[in-house]
Amino acid sequence: MKCAFTAFLALIAAAPAWAQNTVSFPPSPNGYTMFSMPSNNVDCVFTPAGGSKVYKPLDGGPELSCDRREPSYVNLTMTPKRIERTNNPGEQSCCGTENPLPYGKVWSQDGFACESAQIGLTCRRPDGHGFSISREAIKQF
Repeated sequence: MKCAFTAFLALIAAAPAWAQNTVSFPPSPNGYTMFSMPSNNVDCVFTPAGGSKVYKPLDGGPELSCDRREPSYVNLTMTPKRIERTNNPGEQSCCGTENPLPYGKVWSQDGFACESAQIGLTCRRPDGHGFSISREAIKQF
């Protein structure tokens, strides 16, 4: 038993730092997952492959959609194949306080990962492409 526990501790110590800082949130009853920055200026919705009870992504998903409220309202939507930026999308529903993603923590699901920091939110898909979003700037890479 002691040997198994020692092996478990070694495995945890060898894990990447982000893996130790990963948090998860339960999906809503409709099947999507929401989280927000502690600043309440950025709000994200993750829809799994196949969609949710209320929304089906155009390319089948998975899909991550993040809204920034200030200084101008912007939406970034990322799928395994594309990243789209929409300035002033019109719905202006951003930003709630549901599932705050603390600074220094990482949310991940289905290959998508977002890291929360005081300077903003950085999200990537499995191929390494993604975006960063903050009050100061929005970058796609």
